[in-house]
Amino acid sequence: ARGAWHRVEVLIRMNSVQDGIGIPDGVVQYWLDGALLLDLDDVLLRTGENARMAFDQLLIGPYIGSGSPVEQVYWVDELEVADRR
Repeated sequence: ARGAWHRVEVLIRMNSVQDGIGIPDGVVQYWLDGALLLDLDDVLLRTGENARMAFDQLLIGPYIGSGSPVEQVYWVDELEVADRR
């Protein structure tokens, strides 16, 4: 809703790699205003070829495809990056 604040929480955990093979046990969860909307526990984010891959950047922003025909405003407040929810 225009002009409304929302609480967005995202948890992403890399999958395991065992004996050079990526195991689809990664986690992606998404909460909006406390309601769990996405709950995946079978995610494959890295393979044996990229077993040391880790998160080293965080990008937060809206996705509008190839561009928006109107001006967009995006406010972020009380940003917290943590290693657990």
